[in-house]
Amino acid sequence: MAYMEGSWAAGILPGIFTMPIGLLLAIQTVIWRSQAKRLAAVGVDAIAEVLTATIRPGGETNDTAELTIRLSGPTFETFEASCELGVRGRSYEVGDRLDAVVDPSDKTFAIFD
Repeated sequence: MAYMEGSWAAGILPGIFTMPIGLLLAIQTVIWRSQAKRLAAVGVDAIAEVLTATIRPGGETNDTAELTIRLSGPTFETFEASCELGVRGRSYEVGDRLDAVVDPSDKTFAIFD
């Protein structure tokens, strides 16, 4: 934009559009990190059994597996959930058992593959 060279708008306008994106990314990162710390503190070991698995092609990125899983463990009631995992050369089949950690109070979980 040649007409904006040297003007205050050359610095302000890009900032108006990019600052909210940066702010949202920072907030999301803080939320994600606090949830990860909480899960590490109160989570219990669990097994995630794959009930359904659908592979969604990633195009230029890795393929994604859309899974329905049944989570079970010693200190909480068994429940079902949906999640997405990056395939990265691994295939997911119905009946596969994956290691997981679950927060029994709100059923937050993480799968370790």
